[in-house]
Amino acid sequence: MFLETGECSETVEVMQGIWSGKIPSNGVPRVKGMRLHGRTRDDNITLAPGQHYEADFLVSDPDGDALRYHWALKPESDARQIGGDKEDALPDIPGAIPDPGKPRVSLLTPERAGAYRLYAYAYDDRGSAAYANIPFLVVR
Repeated sequence: MFLETGECSETVEVMQGIWSGKIPSNGVPRVKGMRLHGRTRDDNITLAPGQHYEADFLVSDPDGDALRYHWALKPESDARQIGGDKEDALPDIPGAIPDPGKPRVSLLTPERAGAYRLYAYAYDDRGSAAYANIPFLVVR
């Protein structure tokens, strides 16, 4: 519900509205979609190693706030915790996204085959954020 950096997500806004009957005065950014190489998270994406692929994060802000973006590539987690058990954060893969501050980026896939996950964040710098991720495989 909250990002590690403290921003609230749309889930917080919805729950606050249900519990209190009041929506926060600052609307939370809304995810409209995320694509990697023109495909969505439901497309079982397979990519080649060491290649560039376009990714875009489609977000709107109900208040018209300017958004600040951040992208991260991480290896897929192999953790098997359940029920909200604490899970250690995985490190970002350095150099995979040369300019991570835009809504559309170029991703350089790792040379190593395996499962990865691309994360995108949009911050309104008023305490709210939106985020999404896409899993994919790198196959030789």
